[in-house]
Amino acid sequence: MKIGIDIDNVLGDLDKVLQLWHKNKYGISQTASDRNSYDLSIGWKCSKEEVIKRVYKFYDSQDFKDMNPIKDAVKGISILTKEHELHTITSRPMSTEKETLRWLHEHFGLDNFEKVHINGQALKDVKKTKGDICVELGIKIMIEDALHYAQDCAEKGVRVLLLDWPWNQSNELHSNIIRVKSWQEILKHIGDL
Repeated sequence: MKIGIDIDNVLGDLDKVLQLWHKNKYGISQTASDRNSYDLSIGWKCSKEEVIKRVYKFYDSQDFKDMNPIKDAVKGISILTKEHELHTITSRPMSTEKETLRWLHEHFGLDNFEKVHINGQALKDVKKTKGDICVELGIKIMIEDALHYAQDCAEKGVRVLLLDWPWNQSNELHSNIIRVKSWQEILKHIGDL
């Protein structure tokens, strides 16, 4: 089966390192549990344009390069790659491609992924949505943390395993979305399909 996997907050612990970097650089602290919105401008108390500028600075930082994998993600990928075709699908901008590939190679091995898709959707540099990429490739399951990307995939017929974070809470989830709390649950749900 073809499986799409987001990178940030699914494979890599981005929010933790981003928020610490932001606190050190701008003096504004926000933990994952403080975030009830995907929109960083709310917690950072700045415009969306300023968020984009700051995030691009973060992408140039050593903190971004040193990001750790999410608990059990390395083990999860090593298990899934034995029976499935894995594609990473990230909304990072194309300017992060070299670092994204290096980080994936260092922590997961690029050979575990059929292809790395960088679509620029997070910072409005989008070519195709994550849902479009999933449909085009015939991906049956997408593992995601952002509710709006999950909804887009789900509406296009892709089943989504939504890794539980404070910023993706909703009382109403599309019937194609299943909320999971860990990589162990991700593996269990994929095994049950």
